[in-house]
Amino acid sequence: MASPLSLAPRGGLVKTGGLTSEFGDDDSPWSDGDRRSIPSIFWTCLVTIFTCTWISVHPNIAGYKASWWSRFWNRVELMLWGIIAPELLVLYAYRQWLGARMITKELKEKAQGDGLAVDHWTNVHGHFLQMGGFIFQDELGTHYLNIWSEIIDAFFKESWTKECCRRRRKALLSLPLTAEEISDRSKGDIIAKTFVVIQTSWFIIHFIVRAALKLDITELEIITLGYAVLNGVMYFLWWDKPLDVECPIIVHVSCPGPSTGPTRSDSLNKAPSVEVAVVELESRTEYDTHTTSIPSASPSKISILWLNFVTLVLNASIVRGFFCRVLDIAESRKSRRIESTATSVPTFYAYSTTPRMENVVQVVAALLASVFGAIHCIAWFFQFQNTVDCQLWRVSSLYITIAPFLVLLPRLCNLANANLTSSFAGTVMEGFSYITLNLAYYLLLPLYVPARIILLVLAMKQLTYLTPDARRTVEWLNLVPHV
Repeated sequence: MASPLSLAPRGGLVKTGGLTSEFGDDDSPWSDGDRRSIPSIFWTCLVTIFTCTWISVHPNIAGYKASWWSRFWNRVELMLWGIIAPELLVLYAYRQWLGARMITKELKEKAQGDGLAVDHWTNVHGHFLQMGGFIFQDELGTHYLNIWSEIIDAFFKESWTKECCRRRRKALLSLPLTAEEISDRSKGDIIAKTFVVIQTSWFIIHFIVRAALKLDITELEIITLGYAVLNGVMYFLWWDKPLDVECPIIVHVSCPGPSTGPTRSDSLNKAPSVEVAVVELESRTEYDTHTTSIPSASPSKISILWLNFVTLVLNASIVRGFFCRVLDIAESRKSRRIESTATSVPTFYAYSTTPRMENVVQVVAALLASVFGAIHCIAWFFQFQNTVDCQLWRVSSLYITIAPFLVLLPRLCNLANANLTSSFAGTVMEGFSYITLNLAYYLLLPLYVPARIILLVLAMKQLTYLTPDARRTVEWLNLVPHV
């Protein structure tokens, strides 16, 4: 609650003259119809969180001829990640926002050299290509291609691979497809987008007004506010991305084989299809601080015990899969690869950026994650049932506020290191980056999710102990359309 901290139990039930009153004493003549109930508060928060984690999330296309179940499961996974770690979805959305613009820029530059007209190509087209909206059909069948190394710029410098890239670009850019026609394939019309904006905006305004009038606010509303703030950022980044497109557009293209030696099909079969994607990843984005050489130091017994505990936890199959997925989203290693014969794109695929831009993406995402945690600290002086609940909320909210800085610091070091001329200073920066990044992996991941779960459980528990001020409504806010 927003009133000064009181560790006495919060009363929904107050004894008055031998009778039990549901609301307790009140200075103003509030009628029962003007009061908020536990179900109404819970419903408002639930609808807002659902809006932020289901309706607002823009998934990639599940694949060529994907089943209904595949499309549904992609949405469910994205929603679960939106609930567990919404900052990861913002990181993913930011990568795609940058990727769509880089695709548009680089394709236009290549098209000018090819003598192709690209006036109709927009960021909507860039998003559509990145999300798997265009699938190519050639001598090998119908499959996706690695955008950078097989469409924009041939990594292998043989003349026939360059010609293949040119033909793919020409076939792609020659499609008479406007941004309006792509948006028409989207399930997210103006009504759906308006609903998302109105619902989240209403909740934020509702929160601010209650705080200004010094009316109590529940901890569940604090958590929901964090989702609403990140949703605003995420929705802005995905505004040009089509929503819930089920089927990709087939682009027909014919590629020449090599003039001598094995056929093009044999060449692709001999070379692992993922190799092209790995080359893209290493040449454009990978900056693996784990390869830095650090002088060995004798670890303490406590650090050894903690490392053994973390290793034991991560070896559990379910837990290991969960944390591997987190690293996949955060570092975007596997999700930056598209195999040459694939019929689907990874769930968290985003076009590769430069190493510098990847560090900028990580810095911005870490700052937003810290803001998300700081919102929970608003309840620092709220009333709680007991001292234990109060301390648990404070520690957990403070942890999820500070923890993102363990990711922020190594990325700032990488950005600073790029401008250093001294080799000694560069080595120090790399060492510091290595240490903080490992702290993030071994401290942030194992404790961050439990801290989030603790906050959610405490919020649900405290919801059953509402003060009279928490039940009061602001009548004019009910005139604003919302659910």
